[in-house]
Amino acid sequence: MPQQPGIFEQLAAIYRDAIAAGIRAIPRLLAGVAVIVIMVLAAKLVERVLRALLVRVRFDELLQQAGIDRTLHRIGLRQSINIVLPRLVYFLLLCLIARIGADLLQLQAVSQAFDAFFRYLPNIVAAVLLLVIGSAASQFASETVAKPHERRTSSSRAPWAVSYPRSFCS
Repeated sequence: MPQQPGIFEQLAAIYRDAIAAGIRAIPRLLAGVAVIVIMVLAAKLVERVLRALLVRVRFDELLQQAGIDRTLHRIGLRQSINIVLPRLVYFLLLCLIARIGADLLQLQAVSQAFDAFFRYLPNIVAAVLLLVIGSAASQFASETVAKPHERRTSSSRAPWAVSYPRSFCS
């Protein structure tokens, strides 16, 4: 009958296995860190290029001419869209990078959480677009209705508007 190893031998085997697993994980960890650093630099570069592109095409001025800037101010966006949009793209790229890093490090729960976020992201974008478009449409309708009313004076009222209440008085 083979003899069972003692507690010290079992602890030594566990310790050796833990050190071996740690040493085997070092290349994967270094590769993950290197990929993440490179991707963060790439995300920053994309942010700067997008910001420069938006400034060059005068995106803020286009939104201002369309009246969308007032809508964005009403929903709480106080900064220039030339700053906000590239920053948003940067953070979305960071989330994507975090998911890739989690996949490289085989962190399944973290990877699944980011995957759920990215699957839900189109719904968030659609809701924000509906909010901005609906608000801009309501602002347009409000201005359209208010402008003719503001131009009216008491002399330009329809004659029935003055005579109709008098007919009830007599």
